[in-house]
Amino acid sequence: MGDCTKEVYETRKGAELLIERERLQVTPVIASLAIQRRRVQNLVDDWTKMPGGERKRMLSLIFKEIQAEHVDGKVIVRFMPLPHWKPYVEAVLARKEVAESISVCFNT
Repeated sequence: MGDCTKEVYETRKGAELLIERERLQVTPVIASLAIQRRRVQNLVDDWTKMPGGERKRMLSLIFKEIQAEHVDGKVIVRFMPLPHWKPYVEAVLARKEVAESISVCFNT
């Protein structure tokens, strides 16, 4: 406190705490893939126990947009992850693509 009044100190401290709280409420842009993988696994594990509104809320923490449409008897799903989830989603899709290409090589 030393160089300022109690009111100034409390105002500054309150502002610092508000900034820190807001930072903690938002997933960091450079979130660890391991942390994101655990979050997705928890979502999958708890999916059947969640009411519809909670499912929607949880998906909205990962995806900016999800669209599904029926085309030729198949369901086509398109999605746009939030910016801080994009690296994780890209990594998962790349891994899936590699696994599928390996499977095709072994099945031919």
